[in-house]
Amino acid sequence: MGNFISVIKSGIELEVTDDKAINAGLKYAFSTRNGGVSVGSLSSLNLGVNRPDTRENLIENYKIFCNAIDIDYNSVVLPKQIHSDIILNVTKSDRGKRLTLVSDLPDCDGLITTDKEVALGIFYADCTPVLLYDESVHCLCLVHCGWKGTVKGLAHRAVGKMINDYLCKKENIHAIIGPCIGVCHFEVGTDVMIEFKNTGLNKCIKK
Repeated sequence: MGNFISVIKSGIELEVTDDKAINAGLKYAFSTRNGGVSVGSLSSLNLGVNRPDTRENLIENYKIFCNAIDIDYNSVVLPKQIHSDIILNVTKSDRGKRLTLVSDLPDCDGLITTDKEVALGIFYADCTPVLLYDESVHCLCLVHCGWKGTVKGLAHRAVGKMINDYLCKKENIHAIIGPCIGVCHFEVGTDVMIEFKNTGLNKCIKK
């Protein structure tokens, strides 16, 4: 897992890492809200498909973002996230779903593929995006880990799915924990602390 670097490509601000293995094998980036065509409260690089934006703006924003990282926006597959531990295997036949095509994919909080013609996307704000990549088999998995997903062991489940479904090896899997809210801005209540405590993850909780 590398260090984050802010870069400007095609006029938009992106976050990448200095992880050499991931950079060598993937075209990827974490987006910011800068550099798109949306206006008002969605200004300006809105990529949220459920936001009250025009379809024209949304598609143009994806074109801008995808052009910046040199991928075809028609290849993007997007999930409908529900704070679950569900991870879907996707292939070339799923390209465009939930962006340029109506999606028949079940609700989930993670996507996984080994198809080089598929681009995976995931939505995050406060929650934590996690990117997992095994360069030896070109297996990519993206998961949306909010506190509920973390309690459910979503990232751990993702690694297990990479190993079981695609024969990845743990020692070959690189991980990026993407930009997310920090302890300085996020206070949880007793109910959330109890949820973590019941999973045995209470060692991660500051008292």
